[in-house]
Amino acid sequence: MTSGRLTLSWVGRDEALRNTADGGYEWVSRQDPRVTEVRLLLETGKAGDVTGTAADNLLIHGDSYDALHALVRNPEYGNHYRGKVKLVYIDPPFNTGQAFQHYDDALEHSVWLTMMRDRLLLIRDLLAPGGSVWVHLDDAEMAYCRVLMDEIFGRGNFVGTVVWQKIHARNNSAQHLSSVHDYLLVYARSKSDLVLNKIDRTELSDQEFWNPDNDPRGPWRRSDLTASHAYEDGRYEVVGPYGDVFSPRGNRWWSCSRETFDALREDNRLWWGKTGRTFPFRKRFQSELGGLVPTTFWTHDEVGDNRQAKAEVTKLFDRSRIFSTPKPEALLKRVIQIATDPGDVVVDVFAGSGTTAAVAHKMDRRWVTAELLEETVETFTRPRLEKVVAGDDPGASRRPLDGKAEAASGASRHRRPRSRSPMAASSSRIGSRAKTLLPSSQPSWASCTTAQTVDRSAARRDVLGWPLSTASWTRSWPEALLGIWTRENEQ
Repeated sequence: MTSGRLTLSWVGRDEALRNTADGGYEWVSRQDPRVTEVRLLLETGKAGDVTGTAADNLLIHGDSYDALHALVRNPEYGNHYRGKVKLVYIDPPFNTGQAFQHYDDALEHSVWLTMMRDRLLLIRDLLAPGGSVWVHLDDAEMAYCRVLMDEIFGRGNFVGTVVWQKIHARNNSAQHLSSVHDYLLVYARSKSDLVLNKIDRTELSDQEFWNPDNDPRGPWRRSDLTASHAYEDGRYEVVGPYGDVFSPRGNRWWSCSRETFDALREDNRLWWGKTGRTFPFRKRFQSELGGLVPTTFWTHDEVGDNRQAKAEVTKLFDRSRIFSTPKPEALLKRVIQIATDPGDVVVDVFAGSGTTAAVAHKMDRRWVTAELLEETVETFTRPRLEKVVAGDDPGASRRPLDGKAEAASGASRHRRPRSRSPMAASSSRIGSRAKTLLPSSQPSWASCTTAQTVDRSAARRDVLGWPLSTASWTRSWPEALLGIWTRENEQ
């Protein structure tokens, strides 16, 4: 008997994917040990003064699934991140079939859906009850991903779809329609626990404020006092300053009770027009309104566009190194401002040029980011984050820190954690450590040295009950490893 629940079906839905040597994927069983095992994170470098704990900002060189799997199920990191991440922003392959220099965007449809399903399930485990995930897509897979996320997070946890104007020029050579936007699908871990922040007011948003009656509380704007829904206490007449009688017209009601209306009148919060004889409006003072509730349409002049994003990367690395698909810092600033507060953790496992982590650091958030391609890491992600940690990134608001780099020849060292909660650490005062994911067939919980043979016949499951391989194997360390950085709290 079926449950009647709407699900999305595709070829290979009941299987898993595993990276191949050529950068592609192959289908394997979901119980395959190469999929279920938890990879070790090997420390390979750092910038700033590190703490050596899981609280450090992390740059991970490796596949996004393996990075998420390690954060959720590796005891050292799982205890710190599982159920505690406030924001996950990902900009995965759009699956448009296009080829970019630093980006593989040509996956078969069922491969793409499986790839996303497996990562979204782990992202759900990472999110705090008040956390949210923002998935950046275009038209190629957005509709399918929406149904997939409904299934994973629940339709009731859908928050909204943000439309971002990524291009502000028309492509007049387009075959049918000139596409100028992307989407950000936003889901909550638990919508009832989600509290989103307002965004900063702008000159444009404040244009309608005025002060024709010289109210000492400053500029204000008019606000409608009526509502379209029936309201039990919303039917009454009011008398204006010159004896005029007013009541809502047609199928409208007052939006407040008579007692509230009289209180507004007493506090000079009603506007009867310049003559004092027009229908009343409520006065909303600019000084009392605070920020703005975010809308779902973000224009290029608010949060930047593709051209601005490429200009930012060019400014960092000169024209000899141009990343194909960067995102503007203003876009990530808007997302992070809405979804997090200072000290919260931001995760992005499709790092690319490192925009998410860079902006998170400058906004006093902690971050974890991962990138698969070594060339991208060494050319863009790591150099950019080193600049940010050192305070050398253009626009960085924090003072420069002494940059320190070193390589570790063994697995990540265990150090005594700090006395105060690492989740409350100020990101701008924490450097970052670089780590790489060890190759498949590595022990998920043991530390060992080069070419050590590990017998796992006595330990068939990890701490969360996922099956592990019972075979023995020989560890071989990768020849070239990437790193992580962190910055200790200032005293």
